[in-house]
Amino acid sequence: MQLVKYIWSEQLFKKDKLYTEDGLRMEAVSLEERVPMLDHRVVEFCYSVPDSVKFRNGKLKGLLKSTLRGVLPDEVLHLPKSGFAGPIRYWIENHFINSMFEHLVEDPLPFYREYLNIGIIKETLLYKERYWRFLPTIFSLYIFNLWYRKHIEGQEVSL
Repeated sequence: MQLVKYIWSEQLFKKDKLYTEDGLRMEAVSLEERVPMLDHRVVEFCYSVPDSVKFRNGKLKGLLKSTLRGVLPDEVLHLPKSGFAGPIRYWIENHFINSMFEHLVEDPLPFYREYLNIGIIKETLLYKERYWRFLPTIFSLYIFNLWYRKHIEGQEVSL
């Protein structure tokens, strides 16, 4: 657990900002994601609490849930874990579709040509309604493509 804490704080917690996978994707295209309540003091406090208190009886978020019992309804405290998805389909349709075609279909990275089926990427972008569930993966490929071209190949990238 100490190694996880080290990696989290040293690699992901920079400049008083918490970087998540989505946050890194957002930053790659000059967008900023804000997560309220992730103040560095809260994170530091959480690191100071022993694991045996945080994970009571092997249950995640034991301390958090016991603290909020009586404040939040039980049905909220016991909701299954779920993620927070950004409006990727909206972004693609309204902002990035032309750039995505350019970078992923017309001029993909050489290793994309080698390992990915560009025809499927093209079909997914053309028929977003039918293949909507693949859009987050395609969007991740697009963001990685922009990052690679800028930071590895030294190219100027445009959206």
